[in-house]
Amino acid sequence: MVENLTPEPNEEEDIDNVSAANELYDELSEVVPERDVEVPTDENGDEIGRKSLTEREEESPNKSDVRIATETLFPDTGDSMLNLLQVSEVFPESYRPLQSMLVKDRIKNASLDESVVDIIVRVNTAESIAFSREGRFDELAIIGVANRAKNEEANNNKMFGGY
Repeated sequence: MVENLTPEPNEEEDIDNVSAANELYDELSEVVPERDVEVPTDENGDEIGRKSLTEREEESPNKSDVRIATETLFPDTGDSMLNLLQVSEVFPESYRPLQSMLVKDRIKNASLDESVVDIIVRVNTAESIAFSREGRFDELAIIGVANRAKNEEANNNKMFGGY
């Protein structure tokens, strides 16, 4: 017979742990009181500056190295499914069947002003990036170079008394 080594739940201990955590939080919050920060609002009363990182990056005129690399290696196809396909992996045996399915689906759901050739080119672009997997490796290499450069710059600033 195998002995069960999992301890039985003890509700009283859990309550004591939560109570202790709450007391600690209360003590710490008294040491450093909450700051009164005024968040700027626009004319509609919506808070300004409460945007996600993606929203702030898209609005920023200055692009990071990683963002430039991503936009170059993974062009926006105008189709979220094809954009996701670019960062996945397509195996050789599924390349042609997947291409056929995607082209048929995109043509079926296309607007009247969309060209069939344009659809085929976008599907082929997304699928070939996923097939070669080179894009993911290139992006990782660029991210690594960018991180090394950032770390070197930070180290140089520390050496010369900067922040």
